[in-house]
Amino acid sequence: MKILIVGKNNLMRWPQNTHVALRQMGHQADLFLFNKLTPLYCLAWLGGKAFRMRWLTNVLRHKIKHFKPDLILFVSAFFMPQAFFNLLDEFPCPIKAGWVGDRFAPPADVMANHLDYLFCSDSGYLPDTVNFKCKSFYLPLCASEALSLKQAKTKSLPPFFAAMANPLRTEYLKQCQTPCLIYGAGWNKKVLPQHYIYNHKISLAKATNLMARSIAPINIGFSRNVVCGLNFRVFEAGCLGALIMVNADSSDISKCYQLGREAVTYDSPKELNQLLQDIVHHPKKYQKIAKEGHKRTLLNHTYCKRMEQMLDMIKRA
Repeated sequence: MKILIVGKNNLMRWPQNTHVALRQMGHQADLFLFNKLTPLYCLAWLGGKAFRMRWLTNVLRHKIKHFKPDLILFVSAFFMPQAFFNLLDEFPCPIKAGWVGDRFAPPADVMANHLDYLFCSDSGYLPDTVNFKCKSFYLPLCASEALSLKQAKTKSLPPFFAAMANPLRTEYLKQCQTPCLIYGAGWNKKVLPQHYIYNHKISLAKATNLMARSIAPINIGFSRNVVCGLNFRVFEAGCLGALIMVNADSSDISKCYQLGREAVTYDSPKELNQLLQDIVHHPKKYQKIAKEGHKRTLLNHTYCKRMEQMLDMIKRA
C-alpha cells in the first residue's frame, strides 16, 4: 500500500516513527514534514505567513500528484494548516485519515470533514466527534520498538520525573517522602527539599536513559489535553522495561494494560507517596510488574502494531 504521512517535526518524532513502522511492514511510505528546516523552507519563511502557506500547500500538492498515495495520514492532524485539508478536495481517490493526540476545538470540525477517518488517542475525545462527517475510532499512542534496546538491566536510580513545574505537580511531589530525581523548568528547591532538583530542561536522550534506569518513572499525566488518555511516556516506559505508573485519572490505562499485573496507578498525592514507599521496600514485586508491562508493550503497543490496527479498522469500516 502507498501511504503518505503528513506531520510536524518535534521531539516526539510521531510522524517519523509512523513512517519507519509502515516501511518495516512492507508498505511504500513517504513522509512530508511541513516544518522541516530546509533552505527553501527558510526562504519561504522570509516571505511571510501567507506566502509560506501557499508554498507549503503547493509542495504538498506536488507530493500527492507524483507519489499517488492510496492513503494520506495526517499525524497530529489538527496542528496542520487548514489549507492542507482544503487541498484534499482536489484528490478524491486516496483515503484520508487523521490521528490526533490533543483535545481539539474549531476549526477542527471543518478540518475533520475533509477526512474519511479520525483516530483519537484518548477515548474521551470521541464524544466531540459525533457531528463529524468522518468515522471516528479510539487508537492510543504507542512507542518505538527501538527503545527496547535501551532498557537497563538494573534499576538503581531513585524515582524519576521530568516536566515543567506547576501547582498540581508540585503538590503531588511535596507530599512524596521518597527522594526523587526531578528535572524541568520552574521547580522550587525550597518547596521540595527532600528531592534532587535539576531546574532546567532535559534532552529526550537523557530522559530516556534516566527512565530506563529508574526504579519508578513517575507519570503525573494531568494536562488540559487529557480527558482519560495516556501520553507517550506511558508506552515508552513499558518499552524500556521500566515500571508503568500513572495517575488513575488516565482511565484508558485499563484498556491497554492489566492493572496490578502490568501497570500500577495512584489516585492522590497520598497514594503516590504510599506507592513509592512500597516500591522502595518491595523492589522484586514491582520488577515483576515492569517485566510484564514490557512484554505487553512489545506485543500490543508499538508503532507497527498501531499501524496494523489502523489499517484493519479502515478495511473493516
